[in-house]
Amino acid sequence: MPGGFGTLDELFETLTLIQTGILHNFPVVIVGKTFYKDIMEMVLKMIEEKTISSTDEKLILFTDSTEEAMNHIRSFIHQNYKIKYKASWILGER
Repeated sequence: MPGGFGTLDELFETLTLIQTGILHNFPVVIVGKTFYKDIMEMVLKMIEEKTISSTDEKLILFTDSTEEAMNHIRSFIHQNYKIKYKASWILGER
């Protein structure tokens, strides 16, 4: 969502960690296509100039849809992680 220098720092730090293989199977979603239009265009320019790989475009999802963002994150979870459900005994029942 819209942010400042800290948001951009976190964005590019995360993308760098993915590129260098430190983070694996990690979804990056940018909500606010109008606000981040220049960043989107810069990513495409870096691909065009060959300063990043064309596959790096797939590291980020730019969207305005909460549903699309959630589906993207869920697909990463289902493809890459096993979810274990742990029963919670709130009222002491067994």
